[in-house]
Amino acid sequence: MEKVDLHILNTAFQLIPVDTVNTEHKQWGAFIVKQFSSSLLSCDREDRVDYSVRYSFLERFAYFTLNASMHDISDYLKPFLDDFNGSKPIAD
Repeated sequence: MEKVDLHILNTAFQLIPVDTVNTEHKQWGAFIVKQFSSSLLSCDREDRVDYSVRYSFLERFAYFTLNASMHDISDYLKPFLDDFNGSKPIAD
């Protein structure tokens, strides 16, 4: 599943209800967030994510995280916080 295109993962993420309590939905959400975080935080120009896909994902990610239970929020933010640094992708 790590080689699935980000367009497809974004579509799958859009289909997960923001207020889900289903453990499979939460696992898929965490997996998709991890895949996007590694691509969005990459400094490699070949790994650049299309603007519309990035915007769509980040908008949905915000709603998804804000509607998650307090217990799950840290799981969704962890992939972004682990690689947080002063690089250009972070500045963007």
